[in-house]
Amino acid sequence: MDSPRSLPAQRTDAPREVEIKLDLDGAAAAMLETALSARARPERLEQRAVYFDTPDHRLIAAGFTLRIRACGGRLVQTVKTLSPGAGLFGRGEWERPVTALRPVADSRVTGLPLDAERVDALVPVFVIETARTRWRLASPDSATLVTDRALIQASDRQCIFHEAEVELEPGGGGIGAAFALVRQLDAAAPLHIAVLSKAERGYRLLGPVAAAYKAEPVALDHGMTVAQALPVLINACLRHYRLNEAILLDRHEGEAVHQARVALRRLRSALAIFRALLDARARHVDEALARLARELGAVRDLDVALQREDLAPYRPVLKRRQAAAYAALVATLRAPETRAVFLDATAWLADIAAPGPQSPIDDRPLAAFARDALTRARRRLARRARHFERLSPAARHRTRMAAKRLHYADDFFAPIFTAANRPRRIARFSRALGKLQDRLGELNDLATAHALIRDLGVIERDGRSDRKPLKRAHRTLRHVLHLPPYWRDGRDGARAGG
Repeated sequence: MDSPRSLPAQRTDAPREVEIKLDLDGAAAAMLETALSARARPERLEQRAVYFDTPDHRLIAAGFTLRIRACGGRLVQTVKTLSPGAGLFGRGEWERPVTALRPVADSRVTGLPLDAERVDALVPVFVIETARTRWRLASPDSATLVTDRALIQASDRQCIFHEAEVELEPGGGGIGAAFALVRQLDAAAPLHIAVLSKAERGYRLLGPVAAAYKAEPVALDHGMTVAQALPVLINACLRHYRLNEAILLDRHEGEAVHQARVALRRLRSALAIFRALLDARARHVDEALARLARELGAVRDLDVALQREDLAPYRPVLKRRQAAAYAALVATLRAPETRAVFLDATAWLADIAAPGPQSPIDDRPLAAFARDALTRARRRLARRARHFERLSPAARHRTRMAAKRLHYADDFFAPIFTAANRPRRIARFSRALGKLQDRLGELNDLATAHALIRDLGVIERDGRSDRKPLKRAHRTLRHVLHLPPYWRDGRDGARAGG
């Protein structure tokens, strides 16, 4: 499984371009062109871009890409920073004309020394040929839409993809008008929020085909405010989800189902952690995500059941159910309502990324907010964990959800406390939470298997096989709640009852 690296924080001293980037397949691209032909005259051009890096890919590892693009008889070298955004691509960019397909030094690039010695080490790594169509739409907002059909050639591999891009014109209607246009376009052809740049697609083509993508580390730091951190966190969760959704729209990969579900849990946990600061739009998104998570869960449960040896006699019927559940999931992913949820989430994200005077997102230090959030999550888990071994399966499930809330809060916020010389305490706490997730997950898998067995009309086994996993989970739970919270001095008095 591919696990993408953490993307760098965006540099604020570079010239900026802001785009809303969208994915679409070949059929949708044809539909979109038909609809646009009635509104504007297309401007077509061909582009060929050669991307350069060191043989061990140091540029991309540092968060930069360098290309030389040939278009209209000119050669232009462009260095860009990567964008960790979902749909919204705001990136540092430095351009300069060149006379040959050979990178040149550029002292303007901040955060990346591009002197002559380093430039000499760069070699071509892949080529992207793009058939670009520009549509200048007659509207009060002076919007421009670009549609691309691109071919990547990397070593002995190649792939074709389509994307669209809404460009924000100076003095236009702003981000709200741009998203209104995107919604109009989505009514003409199905559009999905994009999370990969062309360069990232090229680098991924150089590696093995991914069955799924794990969450990237979230780039939060101790000096951030809540208003700065929330967009970064939500962006990371949306990106995690969309990377795996794209796989599921193409084929059934069990691990992609799992990671898409994890991404929605992380996103919903983030929304819950910041709930007091959010408006009705975010709550609407959360409700829609809960429905989608249930469909992913239905497929995931069947994926897991098909791996169980004790259910081997029932695999034919389970496979039929799995196929039906997956077909229903894909229909949901392709539905206009689902695409609208992620367009709405990205539009909301664009608003909170630049909060105004009336924004509900405050500017208090992130570290103080994180301490409160982690403390609340830990206390919630302690309450749910009382008399754990005597809880009903439903109550144990609620305990598991509380543990996940604490697990994700730890995952989000632990990096901002590393500067306080607590790395060992943090690592010990995080490891214990991870082990707890495994133990509670084992119990959940057993409960799901029992439900499936009953549903298949099979006589239920006795519960003896659950007792050892239950005791292991309780033991790990008590261990987690006895660990000192690394985010503050002293111990919290909460304990797991029993």
